[in-house]
Amino acid sequence: HIGLSHKETLGGIIGCSGLLFPFTELKNKETPMFLYHGAQDPVISADISTESYQRLKDADIKYFHKVENYLEHSLSNPELAALKRWFSDFA
Repeated sequence: HIGLSHKETLGGIIGCSGLLFPFTELKNKETPMFLYHGAQDPVISADISTESYQRLKDADIKYFHKVENYLEHSLSNPELAALKRWFSDFA
């Protein structure tokens, strides 16, 4: 929420097992974003999370988004590897 509402471009936004609040102002459209979610997340469903990111698509905001099969509300080795690759693209 804070990163997207910030007026200046940031180094990056990382969202793991989260969602985009409907009231978030999309002021920051240039900051790279990494969004990752578990398909079996019992806290925030992957479907709700994916639907919330439709606002980013509609606003032409670029982001990396992946839903990992069998992952619950936690981090995984494939997620950390994807994050490392994402960092290398923007470092």
